[in-house]
Amino acid sequence: MEKHYDLRLAGTNTAGIMVRFWSREKCKLEVIRGKFFYEPKKSDEYSVALTAIFLENGWRDCFFTFPKEKHSYTSLNFIVKDKAHKTQYAVQLPLDGTSPKFTEMLYGE
Repeated sequence: MEKHYDLRLAGTNTAGIMVRFWSREKCKLEVIRGKFFYEPKKSDEYSVALTAIFLENGWRDCFFTFPKEKHSYTSLNFIVKDKAHKTQYAVQLPLDGTSPKFTEMLYGE
């Protein structure tokens, strides 16, 4: 698995979470189909269908708003497309600060 960027949870507050993306090379990322999970099989979809992130030897923080205030979310699951390298990963980002999990997908799924 060769991903050209990385990410981590940068912070949380009552409105949502901050995710830090970084790379040492040019990446053209799109975050799509996000879901916040609050129980093992229960989720709320993230309200924005697409978040574009352009990186080149640097980092960018992106804020993702919680869809509903009443849920205690445990993870944000989303898909990241890298158009510069034609790769795509499903990402599970736990909100407890542990490392994200990347699962490689066929590009364009």
